[in-house]
Order: sequence, then structure tokens, then C-alpha cells
Amino acid sequence: RLRRHLRWLYAVKFLAHPLLVVLLSFLFGLRGMAAGVLLIAAIMPAGVMSIQFSSIRDLDVDLANAGFLFSTAVFMVLVLPILIGLLQLPMFR
Repeated sequence: RLRRHLRWLYAVKFLAHPLLVVLLSFLFGLRGMAAGVLLIAAIMPAGVMSIQFSSIRDLDVDLANAGFLFSTAVFMVLVLPILIGLLQLPMFR
């Protein structure tokens, strides 16, 4: 049941959000370290705050836990090597 929700979450978190940040950085003329920091912040995995928010608001804590654990694993294995490659682009130097 959680896989269906997590697919959309990761598509937005690791693809759409960083792409939007790169496009906005380009439109506003941000280059170098400023653009790199924004990209890194946009692509980092979901944090513990999502779990705390879920438990405080009586939301689906199992989904929040699964999202946190799996997003961290996906980030380390798949996203981090791509991020390191992206940061070598001229826009981020």
C-alpha cells in the first residue's frame, strides 16, 4: 500500500523539486556556490520532521517512517552519485 504513495513522493522529491530549483536558479541568474547550495538542499532526503509532524497531527506515521528510511537509502545509492556529477557542471562552479 505504501509503495504507490512513495513512488509519487520520490518522483517529486528527487526529480521535480531539484529541477524546479535549477530552473529558478538559472532564471534568477544564480551561479556558483549559491546555486549549488540550493540544489543540495532541494535534493536531500526527507527528514525526521516529517515523522514528527505525522505523529503530532495523527497522520500516517508508517508512511512517514517508510518514506524517511527509503528516501535516505535511495539518496545514498542512486541520487548522491548523480548529485556529485551535477555539481561539476559550469553552472555550479
